[in-house]
Amino acid sequence: MLFRHLRGGNLPRELSELGDTGCLPMWMNSVMICPETLFVLEAIRVDGNGNSVWQRPDRRADLNWDLVLQESLRLGVAPLVGDFLVAHHSQSTTPFILSNFQDFVRRNSFHNLKLTAELARLKQLCEARGILLVPFKGPTLTDLLYQDLSLRAFGDLDVWVEKHHVLAVSRLLDELGYVADLEWQASGDEVFLQTCYQMQFINAKTDVMIELHWGFWPKYLAQEFSAELVTGNLIETKPGGISLPTLNPELLLLYLCLHGAKHPWETLGQIVDVARLIERFPALDWGWVVAQARTLRVERMLWLGVLLARDLVGIRLPPEIERTINQDRTVISLAQTAAAWLFGGETGPQNKPQAMIYHFRLQQGWLNKLRYLWRLVAVPTYSDWKMIRLPINWLAVYPLLRPFRMLKKLARLS
Repeated sequence: MLFRHLRGGNLPRELSELGDTGCLPMWMNSVMICPETLFVLEAIRVDGNGNSVWQRPDRRADLNWDLVLQESLRLGVAPLVGDFLVAHHSQSTTPFILSNFQDFVRRNSFHNLKLTAELARLKQLCEARGILLVPFKGPTLTDLLYQDLSLRAFGDLDVWVEKHHVLAVSRLLDELGYVADLEWQASGDEVFLQTCYQMQFINAKTDVMIELHWGFWPKYLAQEFSAELVTGNLIETKPGGISLPTLNPELLLLYLCLHGAKHPWETLGQIVDVARLIERFPALDWGWVVAQARTLRVERMLWLGVLLARDLVGIRLPPEIERTINQDRTVISLAQTAAAWLFGGETGPQNKPQAMIYHFRLQQGWLNKLRYLWRLVAVPTYSDWKMIRLPINWLAVYPLLRPFRMLKKLARLS
């Protein structure tokens, strides 16, 4: 694939001018950040009117442009930084680095068009079988938020189908030359479908990976979107001129915030996606979004994603949303933790216990925290099914194995 070749308290929103470190939210003051990473942040920031923000050119002379390129790739925003450099800094950037960015953008465009064509083929084949296929990242997300397939990098295709169609689509992918990283017959097992939410399929000839979803995140993280909620909130997109359905902006915002929380917030690109969505759809129905978040018990995950988009990208929010975010002191602390991981030179937490603690803190109220712990221990994940290969007739044993795997993992880490 393309990326194999690359490699404290409730503080106010107000940004502080930090001289050579540029504009950062006050809660970022404790986060160590190098000038090259700061430049990447500037390249994707916008002002309150949605215009690009860039600082004085005299602060660019001593930048390590090789490191700028590396950070752009690591943070998942290389296409946007390349576009920014061409528009604002073509004279101050070395020709070699500018050429590398442009080469990346060209290869990314080709890669994205290739995946879009494959997605169109799969959608057509599913339609012929009476199956609704809903792409929700990749080409449709890029078209909806960036309106240019070259401005966002994605490595695979994520598609959603209703649970009772999973087996049929698995068989279709098998016929098309895709191989599941788990026995595809498991996709017809009710225990597997109830405890997991996706399967991965890879076509070795085309080097395309498809993640087939009937859910959107692990059971321990949050209550799942219902099929009725998904099918009742779809819009049309046209990446590459091809008509494809996807989640509407309100439901997509919820998904992006929960997806970011799941990893948690391992790339700057995930935060930019949230910011672009809010900026692109000023008439967003926030009342509906908040009501759904409350129903799913994921309000804190929503506010964390929105806060990161506001403070790191610079978008404006409705006053009532600003007030709500500022009422949850834990959100600022969670944002600081995510930023320390993100800008500390590594993507994501350093080990599983850190991620578990982070997910625990994302839960609001002790009932949700206890529910999280129970599901974390008792409900088998996709990794459990991959690690322990049982005969197809023994699939119902997986829920009994999960607690022992968790105890073994914790003992090994201690």
